[in-house]
Amino acid sequence: MAGPLAIGPLPSLHVVTDLPIPRLRRLGSRHPVVDGDLIPSEESATFWLWVWPELLGWPDAITWLFSPVVGHVRYPGDLWGVDGEGRLLIVETKLQRRGHGPQDPFGQFVDYCRATTAAKLWQAASLREHWHELLSQELAFIDTYAEALTPDAPLTGSYPGILPYSSHRATVWYWQALYRERVASHLSDSVYVQAVDRCLERRRDNRNSDPIFFGLVATTEPGNLRLSKKGLEALVELRERVGDARAHLRAIRPRRDARDRIEIRCWTPDGITPQPPFRAVVATTGRGRLTRPTPAP
Repeated sequence: MAGPLAIGPLPSLHVVTDLPIPRLRRLGSRHPVVDGDLIPSEESATFWLWVWPELLGWPDAITWLFSPVVGHVRYPGDLWGVDGEGRLLIVETKLQRRGHGPQDPFGQFVDYCRATTAAKLWQAASLREHWHELLSQELAFIDTYAEALTPDAPLTGSYPGILPYSSHRATVWYWQALYRERVASHLSDSVYVQAVDRCLERRRDNRNSDPIFFGLVATTEPGNLRLSKKGLEALVELRERVGDARAHLRAIRPRRDARDRIEIRCWTPDGITPQPPFRAVVATTGRGRLTRPTPAP
């Protein structure tokens, strides 16, 4: 199914940003942010990648296209994007809740790769058409609601677009400062549209290569992350179908730091995909601080 693709170990990265609005504020409470509020839902992890695509650790710059609605059969996963070489990246996000068992972020990808019609949706022209429709809806939302979002007035209703929009766009509301300053401003800039055009043209020129799949598991639990038995079996089968370089597992974890901000770290869990040690080099990236790793001496 997939041609050869050589990708080295993906690095560990982190950003530092402000805390989200607590979930209990939706009920009118002034309750402070607690651990569960750091990841109110798996969509928060997807949203973080919209803000910081670099967190995924992919060696080429990523331009995100859209976040499919939950349970979409034709467009599985939670985030679709393209890199500078026109490669299609599809990310499935799972939330590892406290007290629950390990997750399986790869099962639906295995089923998807078995389908004979999926490749039509991977073509640049099809991606552009779907993206353009959703972008128009997102820009309409930005024009009407972005500046009007407030901590004490959660949204109600349905607002389709390219960002996650289930549960009355609760994720955009939780992270509304980041949405306004880092996402809405970016999507409203012609530079974003031009980047999508370049990436999709590159994809067309490269004959619409097969996707690269990511399973991203978000958690607040300490220690290394494990897959469920089904998840590990699905990862093995997916790699047999598409190749090791086209199926990646990443974990992402938020935690409070000493300044009452949130540090979000993304890494490859040990024991599944080995990677060399890294030392961190901190760089400032607007509203967040990105740590870029370099090989340890």
